[in-house]
Amino acid sequence: AHELALIRRRVRVEPVHGSQAEAAAEALRLAYPKGEADPNPVRHAIDALLLAVADRRSCAVMTGDQADLLKLWPHFPRVVRLVGLDSKVVVER
Repeated sequence: AHELALIRRRVRVEPVHGSQAEAAAEALRLAYPKGEADPNPVRHAIDALLLAVADRRSCAVMTGDQADLLKLWPHFPRVVRLVGLDSKVVVER
């Protein structure tokens, strides 16, 4: 319960704009073309939305799974870096 309270104080929930949702959908279409199965479509949709929001703001993204985000990253040119939460590895453009 204490951890959840800490997260709620630090996390800001914002609505997703239509243009961000469209950018995320397009990135998913390009990253997983027809015939190539997406092993985890829900998680990758969330990853794509996260990158779309970061792209709009030209900022960095912290992630626990850089491999998944690296597949989508080329479609969001204004995301300046990916930072690994656990590994502390920073990938920059």
